Amino acid sequence: MLEWFGPVHAHSAPYYERYINFMHRAQINRKPSNMEVSFMLASARSANMHALLANEDEHGNITEMMHRLTTLTGEPARGYHRVDDFDAAHGFGVTIGVAEHTLGSRLAGDVSVEDGYQAPLSELLSGAVDFNHALFYDDVYIGGIPYGRTGLSKWRNSSVMFRPTPSAKPQAGQIDHIAQFYSEPGVFLAVHSFTPVEAASDPYKRYGPAAGYLGTLSRRFHIVTASGLVSHCAITKMASDDEDDIFHILSLEKATHIAETTSKDFNK
Repeated sequence: MLEWFGPVHAHSAPYYERYINFMHRAQINRKPSNMEVSFMLASARSANMHALLANEDEHGNITEMMHRLTTLTGEPARGYHRVDDFDAAHGFGVTIGVAEHTLGSRLAGDVSVEDGYQAPLSELLSGAVDFNHALFYDDVYIGGIPYGRTGLSKWRNSSVMFRPTPSAKPQAGQIDHIAQFYSEPGVFLAVHSFTPVEAASDPYKRYGPAAGYLGTLSRRFHIVTASGLVSHCAITKMASDDEDDIFHILSLEKATHIAETTSKDFNK
């Protein structure tokens, strides 16, 4: 490839990234003497799977199998090792993993919810229910993407970009609770937000959305549904001489920022 096209950056880095991704996902035993054989076995299994999927007579059986596995394990189909083979190109993309959300581990015992969450919950549900009539969970898969809460082991997935209302701009927050009510469909997330610092004090603002921004953790409480989440975000604590800690916030939702930036440049 180097002889034909020159250095990687001169033609197509994604070409190599696809193969690197394949090698990362391959099951190997990490023994240098057997690694090549493990890669060959993994590629052979993948080729055989694609051959089976190309057989239209098996489509119904495979779709039924994936739905049963999803139901039994309580996890989305994208969590399975071979799920990349079940893509839209083989006709399975429409039928597998279509659920809006899948709840993860349920929390046992009483859960203490901050008082500040009751008002936004009552506003969202017109005062119909409260957290005394809720089931709480450690994590939830929304569109196949895992979101956790700050309290326990899933805290790494708790930092999110969300919309307080459907028309609001995305803002950063952390998920404190994931709840489901007997009388209400869907899943509800209790999120406390970050307040951006003044633009004059934020050196990252000048570089646009790709550089993120600085913020402080507020005590503003929000209740959002699954549709209110935008993406994960990266939150890094920065050194600060003030009473409030300063955090750097970087949205991990790239498509919207790219589209907005391209649209602005085009309009100019």
